[in-house]
Amino acid sequence: MILFREIYKFSFLSTVLLTFLIGGAMQFFLGVSNTLLTLALSGLALANYTIYCLLSGRILFNKVVFALMFFLAVILFSGLINQSGVAKIILYCLFVILPFSLYGFAHINWKEGIVSYRSIFKLLFYIGLFQFPVLLIQRNFYQELIGWNRSGQKIEWYDFMYGTFFIKSDHSLCLFLLILISILIFTPSVRQLGVRFRWLNVSILSVAIFLTESNISKLFLSLLLAFVVILPIYRKYYRNKRFQILTGVFLLSLIFMVFQLKDYDFMKKRLGGKFEDQFSIETAYKQYENTTAKRSQIVLVAIKKLEPKFIGSGPFSYFDFFKGTFTKTQHFSQLIWAYFDLGFLGLFAVILLIFSIVKSITTVKGVPFVIFSGIIIVYAFYTTILADIAIMASLFILFKQKID
Repeated sequence: MILFREIYKFSFLSTVLLTFLIGGAMQFFLGVSNTLLTLALSGLALANYTIYCLLSGRILFNKVVFALMFFLAVILFSGLINQSGVAKIILYCLFVILPFSLYGFAHINWKEGIVSYRSIFKLLFYIGLFQFPVLLIQRNFYQELIGWNRSGQKIEWYDFMYGTFFIKSDHSLCLFLLILISILIFTPSVRQLGVRFRWLNVSILSVAIFLTESNISKLFLSLLLAFVVILPIYRKYYRNKRFQILTGVFLLSLIFMVFQLKDYDFMKKRLGGKFEDQFSIETAYKQYENTTAKRSQIVLVAIKKLEPKFIGSGPFSYFDFFKGTFTKTQHFSQLIWAYFDLGFLGLFAVILLIFSIVKSITTVKGVPFVIFSGIIIVYAFYTTILADIAIMASLFILFKQKID
């Protein structure tokens, strides 16, 4: 077991550095494949977990593993019914293999205490701070740096703010930073984490998020910071009638202002036209047919126009991995893919898995649990979280708060 602990420490450090610090540079400058890196790290994590099971004589089986097995069964069922082909079915199973391997890998440390949480947080915290200068460079020197691109991917300026994470991983970068910010804010004493200057560091990490192009992350950060400011005031004055009236007036005014913003030119530019036009079924279906629909429009079309999908069209029917082409609009989305590929059954399996993961990694219950689960579901709408090693590692290695 002593030898295994040393192997695990090496594997842990390698996983963290490749995922959060040097993987993106390897892709950009050397042309190392995203898929290859992800598979290699998944294999390393799975190998550690397999060795641990053999040495300890214990196999992990809980709600997360059950949810993963159910998701795997849905993939196999849809693939066989739709005759998707062995290669597509096997590759689609990465959505199960990656979270399982990372979950099992993190489980070892939380059971055996091989690497202390203080050490984990300090390392990832400094990696988080390092994103700020990197993002500044990426945001201001796109033209100078893009000529060095050897990844084989077309990287537009809005995809270039990925920090030291994998290419085009702005959502996973921002979720990672949001978790760091949340830990800094809600930990009673940050000294126990081995860091100082709570609010200075929160400010630096927050600015880093605003340097990216992940608008949903900026919204979540704004709500988090507003909550931190408002909650103490609410706790002190919530029984005061004047405070209740002022709060009501403020909220109504805010809603009115947001509603009015939709008619401004900059909002029309962001939406691609008038709000009413963009969210009409006619416009949505037209853009869906033209392969230019936004994610929300795809959902609208699926609800209003398309035949319900119960088992989907089979793995990688929405995005053909081997050809690198989309059937319709070019969006990476775990939820959209799940519905079109695996139907309602697949969509249910993904959401069940997300709730199982959140319940496994946090001690919060009630409304906070629902809010955090909702945040992860929103990210699943904007990216393929189950194939994103940075998101899985952030949840299982950085955020996980309890031992199973």
